[in-house]
Amino acid sequence: MVYTSGISEIEGKLSTGFTLNEINGTVLLTNDQGKILDQATYENLPNGYVMAYQDERYIAQPFVSPGYANDPEGVEAFNASLDLPDGLIINEAMNNNTKYLPHNGAQTYDWIELFNNSSKTISLSEYTLTTSQNTPSLYPLPDIQLAPGEYYVLMASGETSLSTTSFKHTNFKLSDVESIYLYHQGKVSDTAFLAEVPINFSYARSSKGGFTYSSQPTPRAKNIDGEAMVSALPKTKLAAGVYDDVNVLTVALDTFGKTYYTLDGSKPNSNSRVYTSPLTITQTTVVRAITIENDKVPSAVATYSYVVNENHSLPVLSVAMNPSEFSALQKNPWVIGTEYASHVELFENGEGFAIDCGFQLFGGSTRGLAKKSFELNFRSEYGPGMLHYQVFDTRDFSIFNKLVLRSGSQDYDAAFFRDILSSEIMEDSETVEVQAYKSIILYINGKYWGVYDIREKVDEYFVSTHYNVDKNTANVVRADWDVSAGSLSGIYGIVSYANTHDLSVSANYQHILDRLDIESYIDFWVAETFVTNNDIINTRYISSSQYDGGKWHMVFYDLDYAWYNYYRDYFEFMVKPEGMSDFKVSTVLMRNLMKNDDFRRAFLERLQLNLAGIWSEENVSAKIETMYTLLKPEMARDSARWGFTMESWEKEVQRIRDYTSVRTRYLLDQAKAFFGLSNNEFEDYFGDFV
Repeated sequence: MVYTSGISEIEGKLSTGFTLNEINGTVLLTNDQGKILDQATYENLPNGYVMAYQDERYIAQPFVSPGYANDPEGVEAFNASLDLPDGLIINEAMNNNTKYLPHNGAQTYDWIELFNNSSKTISLSEYTLTTSQNTPSLYPLPDIQLAPGEYYVLMASGETSLSTTSFKHTNFKLSDVESIYLYHQGKVSDTAFLAEVPINFSYARSSKGGFTYSSQPTPRAKNIDGEAMVSALPKTKLAAGVYDDVNVLTVALDTFGKTYYTLDGSKPNSNSRVYTSPLTITQTTVVRAITIENDKVPSAVATYSYVVNENHSLPVLSVAMNPSEFSALQKNPWVIGTEYASHVELFENGEGFAIDCGFQLFGGSTRGLAKKSFELNFRSEYGPGMLHYQVFDTRDFSIFNKLVLRSGSQDYDAAFFRDILSSEIMEDSETVEVQAYKSIILYINGKYWGVYDIREKVDEYFVSTHYNVDKNTANVVRADWDVSAGSLSGIYGIVSYANTHDLSVSANYQHILDRLDIESYIDFWVAETFVTNNDIINTRYISSSQYDGGKWHMVFYDLDYAWYNYYRDYFEFMVKPEGMSDFKVSTVLMRNLMKNDDFRRAFLERLQLNLAGIWSEENVSAKIETMYTLLKPEMARDSARWGFTMESWEKEVQRIRDYTSVRTRYLLDQAKAFFGLSNNEFEDYFGDFV
């Protein structure tokens, strides 16, 4: 073994007069003539990793065995050569925990276990923990006496305020690749390096020496030995993606050890096909592979989607999951909340993302339709707890905990784009929130599934990202008082007040204005009035105590069942005493606000403003043509997949065009009647439209 210490001579050891670059470099082995006998090149090698020679090549890995073979036996032998420190030691840690030590309402956190490996009681307050040697006193341990042979567990959540009587939380988190340092009186007394720890495995001290990857974590108890190494993830030399105008793809897997693979989306196991040579692919296929070796933890499952000769004009989203689980979702649509593991890849203009996540059905009554909507949940039990990618060009944020794959719902076999058309128009509103969208082509386990829209989900994260506030301050309430996040009390209190107070009185009206953004409320109902939405149950109210003084705002949402009845008097619909639609959605707030002259004037003024702006025939027509141009190249195949025709689609698009050409005239006639406007008053508000 040779030490690259920068010191020419170290007694009893071979040492070089140079050191290695911490990130990139090449090490050459030459003879005394200068002839190169071997070389190893490393690039962006993480601190704590080594380049190990295996199977006639070098591989970056966190399993070290200097002086021993680069295999499980060698790693175990090296670990056995290490002395176990006396005193307080780092005994076990988890940096991908979703099962163990739940508290604070069944929440789970990463954790570090300390152990008193001495015959004396230890005062923890003499020690500190950190993940950086630059900040040795990052987390001073609590003033606790730890008896010989006792364990102490700390939760590495990064938020000390989460501490409870039973669980103390540190002010740092654990990353996927992390060093933990235990300091005593200013000096490092123990360390642990965590890397490639599978979800719900721990990195635990072994009875044989060193650490192992344990499939049975034992917080506050004796460790159970695991394996010294984790098999390397199978990699591909041909990047996953979209390949058009090709005859055949050859997919070679770069593997170490025995690798198994599937082509149907299922997770491979030891019963799957054994990889022996490059795969020949001539059609859209999902390749999933795993390496399983003796005396190692199996690798994670690698997933690579190849979209071959499909010639799409839209981005492509590929979902891979066990076919039997996807079939179970399809066959049991009314079982709410069933979720299965999946892998999702987005391909767009040479960019995109690939991530493990949860996959479930999305929606209400539309679950019974042939073309169903889905929800992607980015949970730590599958992989990263969040998706970090700017999915939508219209959003200045790039973090998502959930995404919806919307099928078009009731509109899937009609025009498909009624909902996103509505959102596209209201995107220019400064008062009403909408979900962003990205139209894509969906493949599930390599099979074409049609045109879909990726949408934001309206929840606490929606409020957090749109208003740049803490998600824990968010409130999201539906018109039937179903609470998606936060509390019902604020908006329910507004409606209750309106029901019991005369809003024609200025002071009472002001009470509402102090709590409800009235422009958002009016603009929302102007939009609903224009599109004559038949599915009003999904009216959403949102607020945050950290935004606009906590006032409630509106979300324009779920418009698949709109744009049909251009002649409908929506003003009368909004104030029906018995409630709107079959769901009897309350009209209490609108009916009582209409008693106030200031509100009525404000409604008419904003109606005029919107009809001259974002809801003008010119603007709406332009948006329709944008949708038409975007989707037309893909609708022939989608219609064939879902049982309608291009002719029927063209007719539905024309229906929306025709609706737009006459809706303003009908709406204004209805406004004149509903508000009881004289000819002169009507001229004052809407003279430009006459």
